[in-house]
Amino acid sequence: MPDGQASVIDGLLIAHDRGLTWPGVVVSDKEVIGQVTISSILRGPFQKGFLGYWVSSLHQGLGHTSRAVGLAVRVAEDELKLHRLEAHTQLENLASQAILRRHGFSSWGIAHDHFYADGAWRDEVFWEKILTCGPPAQPRRPDRAAGERATGGQAGPVSRTESDH
Repeated sequence: MPDGQASVIDGLLIAHDRGLTWPGVVVSDKEVIGQVTISSILRGPFQKGFLGYWVSSLHQGLGHTSRAVGLAVRVAEDELKLHRLEAHTQLENLASQAILRRHGFSSWGIAHDHFYADGAWRDEVFWEKILTCGPPAQPRRPDRAAGERATGGQAGPVSRTESDH
């Protein structure tokens, strides 16, 4: 594994151990084809996180992204006990917007010139999903020792080595 990837994974695992991130990988036929992450987890009166995901262009349109987003939504609500999940999509990314709608997200605005890519400032659509009502609940503590593994286009927490599974 290249050093750059190893340091990214180590950073995600440290953030996971601190309860700040839930990192997952999307796997199909024993090959990592993408990532799904709940990051920027805020507790206290907010109880929210930010959903980010990607799937290799070779595997798009096969349902992998939708399954990964669905799993992440369930994790956010059932395990992390978040009240709210947020996401951003590029304005022209209609496929990703359809996936978020399918999983109950609503768009709530456009951020103009929100990020810089390919030589220009880009607009993004902001999305939200309210997961729970009522007062904040206690989340489950992160547990990498359980050895959760992603298979068949599913997602699960990343781990340092295959032997953890």
